[in-house]
Amino acid sequence: RLSVSSRERDIELKLDIEAILRTFSWRQKSICRMLMDGYTLQEIADKFHVTKQRIHRIIRQILKILQNNSTGPLTEFPFLQLSTYREPPKAI
Repeated sequence: RLSVSSRERDIELKLDIEAILRTFSWRQKSICRMLMDGYTLQEIADKFHVTKQRIHRIIRQILKILQNNSTGPLTEFPFLQLSTYREPPKAI
């Protein structure tokens, strides 16, 4: 019974994600795909001819959309966690 419940939750999550992705702009979708494929923020910024800070803002917009539309935790989207992409402190 537990595996059925888990499977049902996975299906619901997939449907939630698909519905949310339909609301994203082409740029938001592209950035999500690139993050999932392992691109760095700098590589994404270069691709879109914007700064890394702009990519951070877009990721924050994506997270806000997900938070407003998701019934589950955002741990389902580890590639969107900004803490993953923070730059190390510069050496003095």
